[in-house]
Amino acid sequence: MMEVFSLTKPLWEIALRATVVYFGLVLLLQVIPKRDADLPPPGVPRS
Repeated sequence: MMEVFSLTKPLWEIALRATVVYFGLVLLLQVIPKRDADLPPPGVPRS
């Protein structure tokens, strides 16, 4: 039963992959411009 919970990859590799994904997402969120909440969607005239 304990072999079900055994890891197939070393713990350092899991931590490294998680760190790379985390920093990749942070970088992606910095690069993508944030939408301005007070602007209407395209095609809708301002009132």
